[in-house]
Amino acid sequence: MRAPLLCSLVLVVASCEGSPPGPGPAPLKEPPAARLSALDSETPVARARRGIEQVEGGAGDWKLFSVGADSSVLYGRLVPAPGHAAPEYRLGHLASNGARLSLPDALVTDAIALPNGGVARVSSGRLLIADRAVASDVLPGLAVSPDGRWLAFASGPEPESELFRVSLQGAGAPVALTADGAAATLPHFSPDGASIGYVSNVTGLPSLWIMNADGSGKRQLTNAGLLGDRAEDALRALPAAEGTHAPVWRASTISYFDGARVRAVASDTGASLWQVDGGRAVWGLAGQLVVELSDGSVARVEGAAP
Repeated sequence: MRAPLLCSLVLVVASCEGSPPGPGPAPLKEPPAARLSALDSETPVARARRGIEQVEGGAGDWKLFSVGADSSVLYGRLVPAPGHAAPEYRLGHLASNGARLSLPDALVTDAIALPNGGVARVSSGRLLIADRAVASDVLPGLAVSPDGRWLAFASGPEPESELFRVSLQGAGAPVALTADGAAATLPHFSPDGASIGYVSNVTGLPSLWIMNADGSGKRQLTNAGLLGDRAEDALRALPAAEGTHAPVWRASTISYFDGARVRAVASDTGASLWQVDGGRAVWGLAGQLVVELSDGSVARVEGAAP
């Protein structure tokens, strides 16, 4: 494991700086369980799944990639691909009225809808924005900044993937955000776009980190391994809720699934704020936090710190 570098990268012209990570936040007491209440309306994810089934003729092996602010739905049908490490999907795109939208006929491992109506996708390890190839060796887990200007992603041969961002408003090269010689994955922007949360195993355990959107100011938020104690678990940490690509960030709180429960931590201190035992997914609904419980029911989290 290499310490973060003061570097200037060639090809993906970027600058990054850092210092050897410390031991991480002090161990925290278990937070109080969050209060839950039943939802009085159907969730966007449930509506999206129903729309997919109506168009595709019933249930199937789907993956819901994203639900847009305009209620458009980007999804994929699983395509058997023996010998491929990551599942591959054939893209489908539905408008809010259920009409099919045209997409390239290509297999993908991940995709996300863009604010301009386009799609960014990972196909055969290549990141494509519209039809422009941006990077190779790209892992699933894409994030678009709230202002629609940036796309963040992880790239690099395992187990030393790094994070990058690329402009969605031009043809510039990707800019490196990390250069830690460790597995950095699953970037997710804060609501104001000023910060990026991500998962890194630079300290030896996959943990939740935060940095400024330009890659500076890296800080470790959690000091416990996510989904296991092995470094390679970073590549599978924090599975995103269906229809999202990363943990849900609400104001200064990041909510995520750690393999056993849904938890929330403060992005400024790393303090553990609440947990929901048995929860297996979390997403935002009209400014609220929603948890899917292990029994299949869906509930609103009350009293969650902003």
